[in-house]
Amino acid sequence: MLGGLLRRAVGIGGVGGWGIALAVSAVVAALDETYQAMVPGRFPSVLDWVADVIGASIGSGALPFLKRWLGGIGSRVKGP
Repeated sequence: MLGGLLRRAVGIGGVGGWGIALAVSAVVAALDETYQAMVPGRFPSVLDWVADVIGASIGSGALPFLKRWLGGIGSRVKGP
């Protein structure tokens, strides 16, 4: 979800938008794991970080296909 939202926010199509969204998602996931190290009863995990990055990659990569499948719903909404 985060990967798709970041890719849309970046507004860059193709591999460039995917790469930026993936990089930002990886940093956010690393910060989340660092925060978990400070919470009693929680433990950081590299595998959890990898799962977060894979999920962001899938979400970011799926965005163009979802937009096409849904018929460009978001593109029909006009701003103020």
